[in-house]
Amino acid sequence: MTNACRSFVWMGLIGAFSTSLAAAPPGRSDGADSPEADLVPLLESYFKSDDSRRQLDLGKRIERVVGGDLARLSDALGRLDLWAAPTAPTGTFTCGTTGGALPVHFTLPESYDATKRHPMMLCLPGAGVPAQRALAAAEVMLGEATRDFVRVAPGRAPAGGFHQPVDTTTELEQIMKATRRHFHLDTDRVFLFGLGDSADTAWMLAINRPDLFAGAICVSGYPPLPYPEQSYPVMLANLRRLPVLTVWMAGPGQVPSGRRLRVASHNEAIVDFASKASLPIRGAAREVPADVETATEAADAIKPSVDDVRWLLGHRRTAATSPVSHWFRYPSYGKAGWIEQTAFLGDVWTAEQLAIATASAGDRDTFIADTIKSKLAFIEATVERQTIRITTLRCGRVELLLPMGLVDSSRPVTIMCNGKRRAERAIKPSVSTMLETASTAWEFQRLTAARVSFSIRADSDGR
Repeated sequence: MTNACRSFVWMGLIGAFSTSLAAAPPGRSDGADSPEADLVPLLESYFKSDDSRRQLDLGKRIERVVGGDLARLSDALGRLDLWAAPTAPTGTFTCGTTGGALPVHFTLPESYDATKRHPMMLCLPGAGVPAQRALAAAEVMLGEATRDFVRVAPGRAPAGGFHQPVDTTTELEQIMKATRRHFHLDTDRVFLFGLGDSADTAWMLAINRPDLFAGAICVSGYPPLPYPEQSYPVMLANLRRLPVLTVWMAGPGQVPSGRRLRVASHNEAIVDFASKASLPIRGAAREVPADVETATEAADAIKPSVDDVRWLLGHRRTAATSPVSHWFRYPSYGKAGWIEQTAFLGDVWTAEQLAIATASAGDRDTFIADTIKSKLAFIEATVERQTIRITTLRCGRVELLLPMGLVDSSRPVTIMCNGKRRAERAIKPSVSTMLETASTAWEFQRLTAARVSFSIRADSDGR
């Protein structure tokens, strides 16, 4: 690497650390109306169409062709040709977000083939750091392990702080959907990367939406939560199925101060807690020798180890049918796996500060943790044979997005929520549900076969 290149990369290290679908290749004909018509061309026409009435017509034709065979539909959805061949290995597309149009920069691997799925690294830029430097920093930090990855960096990191305007909390999902539309991705192998203050954001996005990722790599960052000693055990529990690799600076004979001290102390506490709570968080303090003379040498010293990077990148997103347990502050973060809160119960907590005064008597840690929990919302869902058990806090309505195989659709399903029976009936999968949800999220690997929604009235305990 040349000195100029090294200096370019290090500028990103020491910094405060389009939703337009690319022109699709010409589709094949829609096929005939007969049940023998080829299903894949029909599906491609459905997803390429921007006309809702045409989509409705195509959807009916698809239902006739499928004839109730959801396994056949699922297989066909995995074989679609919806992505254009790239015109260049690097470039930019535009993503529409609630905060306005956002440029998204990308670097494609030499092996990129629009007909095949590829893993992706979402590289978050730090404050004042250009997206291109975030891409370069990821390449330096992770090396050959991500050679076959699509690397993407938005012009600025999506909002991810514990406190943020409510309307910014949808930015991550908007960026993810735009990227899925633009590139043919293996959505079970999408990873987060952050360096410095963008690692803080990566931590928070992983905690807020762990269901979107297969893992996160955080270098020189920490999750800036209020009352961390008490809130970490609550919020880090969201990562019980999302592996995180965290690396921070250490140095012989040096006393860290300022941000470096915060990063080190927080990470040490997180790794200790993760070990006791059996969370998949692996961390290491990387020593920067006292005789280091250049920024590039320091960057090389803090790089995650090859073995740790391989460990992290060897994971896939947790199974679609896995149990769900998720704490969240804002309504748009109330999505986890196959359940989503669709109406908040009470007012959303929007105050920027949280000040907790404790009495002299009693357990201070428990009191603070309980106060934090009272401000948050919670959803938990498990399946025991044909019974779905749900626990919620501050959720006024929930929707189950049931994947194939979660329950037996030929037998009655009992839905229990907060100790009350909400339904007991067979839940039939449908072609229209599978098509609509795949189109909405542009997700063809995690397919929703059936939806069930119901209201939750406030009980005396606030549930």
